Amino acid sequence: MVDVKQWDVFPTKIFESQFKTTEEIKKYILQQEDDMINHAPTYTKQGADNELQKSKIFKPLVEHIHSLTENICKVYEYKYDAIEITNMWVNVCVPGACHPPHTHSNNLFSGVWYPIAMGDVTPIQFFDPRPQGNQLTPVRNKMTSTNTSAMAFPANENFLLQFPAWLMHWVPATPVKRTSVSWNVILRGEYGEENTLQNANI
Repeated sequence: MVDVKQWDVFPTKIFESQFKTTEEIKKYILQQEDDMINHAPTYTKQGADNELQKSKIFKPLVEHIHSLTENICKVYEYKYDAIEITNMWVNVCVPGACHPPHTHSNNLFSGVWYPIAMGDVTPIQFFDPRPQGNQLTPVRNKMTSTNTSAMAFPANENFLLQFPAWLMHWVPATPVKRTSVSWNVILRGEYGEENTLQNANI
């Protein structure tokens, strides 16, 4: 028997939570769906209002995200002055539409939440951010988070994810209408170590 000590080095963390939609939010979402599909019937569309975090309707979701981010910061051991949601918006993918691979610049965390039941929609997929992580890929006994180059998460009702804003993700073409709410988060406070000439207050 070989004595082995295992280290998780430079892990990429994705945080899962559940948030049950409110009737007010659901009513708003359904109205947004109709408006957005009428204006862009063949594409993935983002709602015109990208500051839903300021709406009273979305206050319960905002409070949930703040609480979740507080817990995430404890995991990372981050210091901060304040948590700020910089943007929040609705996404609608019509049947056949996809959301191309992308990241969310100028933020620390991003998130997605599925407010309504949608049936057999495509999952959100994340890509391994390590450029050389898959230079050689032996045949696998089974797929795990340790040996794969992409991870998918279902778009189930009330399902919520928050992840590093730099992590590349996308949504493949969906066979049915797909609706989600997305947001970005930044921590207000000091970045970098003091007197390193690489620090800033944001």
